[in-house]
Amino acid sequence: MTARNFSLDEKEGHYILEYLCPEEKAFFKARLFMKGSLIGKAMGDPALSRKAVASLSKEETSQKKLLAPKQNHGTRILTEREEYCLPERPFADGVFLKSTLYEGSLRFADCVPVILASPVPHPWLMLLHSGFKGTVQNIVKNSLVNLDQKMNLDFNRIYAWIGPGISKTFYFRKDDEWSLLGQKELSSAHWQKEGERVYFDLPGALESQLLENELLEGHITTIPLCSYKDRQYCYSYRRKDIKERMFLLASLIIDK
Repeated sequence: MTARNFSLDEKEGHYILEYLCPEEKAFFKARLFMKGSLIGKAMGDPALSRKAVASLSKEETSQKKLLAPKQNHGTRILTEREEYCLPERPFADGVFLKSTLYEGSLRFADCVPVILASPVPHPWLMLLHSGFKGTVQNIVKNSLVNLDQKMNLDFNRIYAWIGPGISKTFYFRKDDEWSLLGQKELSSAHWQKEGERVYFDLPGALESQLLENELLEGHITTIPLCSYKDRQYCYSYRRKDIKERMFLLASLIIDK
């Protein structure tokens, strides 16, 4: 499966999604290591997952410092600080990279990856873990607003990728406190009540949030896979993949 801004390949029984930089000179590398025995056996452990990546890539394990937060469905973003890197794992749901000295990683099994990248004012890359709570709390907006205050962003030069995560057909919640908050915070175009269930369209809501924050529609790519439906490729917590996780690993190639 190949499209303009991503590719999905199989290697030694593992599915690997690469988010492709649309600039003439690529400035980052970002890959989601999806379903496969080595990634599955790592059980979401970032150090073991990175070793699995090295084995699949036939290369030595990267010596770059690795940011691998413990994800807790919030909006905190880790920046490039050595005390945040393995073996330390602070709680956070995003990673911001601005140099080639670090790698960032996150783990997924139905929650939605969001990748943001721009070559200006200098190359930068942001990885976000946006599940239901992260989407309702608008981790996308929080991250972009905070970054804009520090860097004076050119929103016309930001690229974004959404997914793969669980689709609106399969993600539902009971009508609890968080569901009520989701119905309040998200556009009615992105949720629907059916009896005691409320179905939420997380990828669609994330795309709307990116557009509301002035990203160009043509710069947003939604990966056409559902982590629940496309079980050949993806791990899914709702399909009882309790410990297995897809592993997002990314870094800048150039930082000037």
